[in-house]
Amino acid sequence: NDQRLKYNFVSARLNAEYKLSDRNFLEFSEMFYYQRRKGSDPLGAISVIEGVDVLTIPATYKKDNLALAWRSLWFDSKVESIVAAKYYHYNTEGFTTDNYGFAWKATKDDNQPGYLGGLKWSNDHYLLKMSYEYATRLPDEYEIFGDARLVKENLNLDPEKSHNLNLNAQYSFNEENKSLTVSGGLFYRKVKDIIFLQLDIPFSRYINYENSIVKGFEFETNYSPVKWLNTGFNVTYQDIRRVNIKEATFKYLEDSRVPNIPFLFGNFWVNTYFKDLFKGGDNLNVSWNANYTHRFFLVAIPKNQEPSLFGKVEDFQTSLIIPKDGRTGQFSNDLGMYYHFSNQKTTVSAECRNIGDAKLYDNFNVQKPGRSFHLKLVYQIF
Repeated sequence: NDQRLKYNFVSARLNAEYKLSDRNFLEFSEMFYYQRRKGSDPLGAISVIEGVDVLTIPATYKKDNLALAWRSLWFDSKVESIVAAKYYHYNTEGFTTDNYGFAWKATKDDNQPGYLGGLKWSNDHYLLKMSYEYATRLPDEYEIFGDARLVKENLNLDPEKSHNLNLNAQYSFNEENKSLTVSGGLFYRKVKDIIFLQLDIPFSRYINYENSIVKGFEFETNYSPVKWLNTGFNVTYQDIRRVNIKEATFKYLEDSRVPNIPFLFGNFWVNTYFKDLFKGGDNLNVSWNANYTHRFFLVAIPKNQEPSLFGKVEDFQTSLIIPKDGRTGQFSNDLGMYYHFSNQKTTVSAECRNIGDAKLYDNFNVQKPGRSFHLKLVYQIF
């Protein structure tokens, strides 16, 4: 297939701050993004009306985000507050195609407001943050255009709208040769028109997935007992469930987990750093990283049929869960070594990924590569 695609991008960002007083600041920001896609595909979709390959007709995507914020400092700058108003706009124009090669013109122009309020308190080793935001997440260019191969475009996607509550805390200390950071957070999101990749054969497509509620927590620790050693771990739990389902056919899935999205996962790492090992100015880094993803759902399962977090999976549920071989989750670990020569221009790296050659699967149960070895040499000319 002699498919050809050409993309043109324009991106601009503006940030400005005006000092109203020693403790009050007015901030403005704008982010503009534009993408144009044009190409050809002799075996691709054809517009019935125009009678042409739809990829030869330019498709465009642009978005413009603006924010105006008032930031204030209180109590000897230990407390910081912020209130902000936001404006989101995006526009698409082009063709949308179906799984049978038919195409039709599609456009989308949407404007959405946003606002937020937050407080931050910090004192020596402690940090506490809380915030509320009515947010809009505009579709990105991949969700709009797909990849023109296995993921089809959807130029009619609606933005995600959500009410977000966040509470975060952190403790940290730094001494001459060691440091420790411990942080945790709780989050709650009520999302409308959540954007979700709908798996289909032979093509998938991003769609708006009704309404969802997301509840969860995050925890991370990072510890360096000596200068040359760093270790830590993080864990995330996110309970994403469908709510307020309107279609009678799918009412039985009310409050069920959104499939194809892991809800419990974490990482553990150990990194070492050695300087001036063989010659002054060189660096050797050795890292080990372990990843765990708890079993999750391939398709939607009614809430009353969900297995418990670590409970036994019934026979009829096996084919509906990733992985479906009886494991409670997927575990893999990688090892890497990176040597930076003293000239600061040459780097040699060697990696072994998935050391245990574990069977790993992506969000749609497609098996990932097994154990692999990688060797890279990088030389910077300038």
